[in-house]
Amino acid sequence: MNGLNGRVKYQWGLKLILISIIFSMITRAVSQRFEFVPTWISIIGLFLLVLSGIAVISFHYRSWNFQIESNGIFIECGFLWRKRTFVPHHNIQHVDINQPIIDRLFGLSRLVIHTAGEADSTVRISGLRPDKSKMIEEEIFNKKQEDS
Repeated sequence: MNGLNGRVKYQWGLKLILISIIFSMITRAVSQRFEFVPTWISIIGLFLLVLSGIAVISFHYRSWNFQIESNGIFIECGFLWRKRTFVPHHNIQHVDINQPIIDRLFGLSRLVIHTAGEADSTVRISGLRPDKSKMIEEEIFNKKQEDS
């Protein structure tokens, strides 16, 4: 099984920091507006948010795995609700590699696999290095050619 690149933890950490800043600004405004809410409650809330966020990032990172097999792609993710997805090569319509700005800052990319079907017709694998995404895209294309 293949996992995600370790840099994705830093990307998720940046999102956690942004959420924490927004949370602290909101709780600060509430504590200033309503005098019955002490400032220490905001500090404890922020601490708990950051601590639980670090734990979630760690568990989420360890739970992401994928494997390209001879007949399709197997993906499993989630630590609270485990999700296992298998996409046969013959159901794959096309594959995209996306690199939003935050992904580029961390040297990462996202592989988007478009499949035939109505429900959940796209499968995404985030947190890959661009060269790894390209290699997986080519491997999927080659396997699809072999099936034809």
